[in-house]
Amino acid sequence: MTVTRSTNIADSLLFLLSARDAIRDTVEFSSIGNKEEVKNFITNEASDYQVMSLLINGELPKEKFNFIKEINLFSELKSSIIENHDLMVDLVGEKITENILFEVDSIYPEYSSARPIMEFLVASEGKVVFTEITPEAKIKAVQSLTKKIAAQKVSYKKMFDVWKKASPKMKTGIAARLTKQKGAIDGLKKQIKTIQLTRVQKLVGTAKGIAGTAVATGKKQAKQVGGAIAKGAKTAAGVAVKGAAAAAPLAAKVPGAAVAGKALGVSTAVGGGAVAMSALAVAALLTYAGVKAYKRFLSQAAKACKGKSGAEKTACMKAYKAKGIKAQIATIKSGMSKCAKTKNPEKCKKALATKIAGLQKKFAKTQG
Repeated sequence: MTVTRSTNIADSLLFLLSARDAIRDTVEFSSIGNKEEVKNFITNEASDYQVMSLLINGELPKEKFNFIKEINLFSELKSSIIENHDLMVDLVGEKITENILFEVDSIYPEYSSARPIMEFLVASEGKVVFTEITPEAKIKAVQSLTKKIAAQKVSYKKMFDVWKKASPKMKTGIAARLTKQKGAIDGLKKQIKTIQLTRVQKLVGTAKGIAGTAVATGKKQAKQVGGAIAKGAKTAAGVAVKGAAAAAPLAAKVPGAAVAGKALGVSTAVGGGAVAMSALAVAALLTYAGVKAYKRFLSQAAKACKGKSGAEKTACMKAYKAKGIKAQIATIKSGMSKCAKTKNPEKCKKALATKIAGLQKKFAKTQG
């Protein structure tokens, strides 16, 4: 089920970046080798679809992009949030719970949270401007261009008929006009292709090599990531049996919410017939809530430090940054106890502890 009313691109991107953080933190405390390579894969190579699959299922799909499956993964997350609404409100608050349910969703194919694509956007455009995803607008644009092409073709045919009957001297001039008109038609066709060729697909092609990871290495890392995230999970068959038992009563309440056989136990029954959230999902949600808390202090800093300059402004901004990091740490700490409600409490706690340790180092730097 997808309950998104209107996709907030900035918040959706922020959530996906938080999900990547949670997965990297899990890799950090795992026993896997080549941790830096694996984290680099998560940061630079993995698509948002792959990130969501790791977050919800604990599995890295072979295909890099699948819009329908990505939408379904967001639906699974939101179904789980609805089934655990009280837990979610305790975890991140009612405002952020509603924000995730109604505004956070897939940003494919317009954007991606992979670092190379984000860096390319910033480098080429100076800044990233987030706009509402409106497929309807794309359809209308293509329809309008198609009508223009049809009109141009009619005009071209009429002119071609004149060319056939014209004298040799006049044919040269008409031929030039025909060439120009054909160029106009080709130009309109290119505009349609530009609209239909998604932004992410174009940027992936342009940004190749930025991450600097070979395909063979990527495949190896993908296998490592899948093993690291799913390590210690029950076999798919065993989980499937339990998941199927939980699915029956749940399906009547929230269609599509229960999915059996998830490696991280997203659809494992807990008290009250609800669906347990994965350890990674909870870690990602708390990371997201922490970043939102940090951003609130940055917004305050923009106002409070506006009239200052030089060293005074630097000190002002530094103070607010420190307050923001403290708020971020406090937000994550306040939700750690909820890890007990997840399929893998220990994994959830370790991921958040890793995040907090990194934030404490950042805070220490603001005190120097």
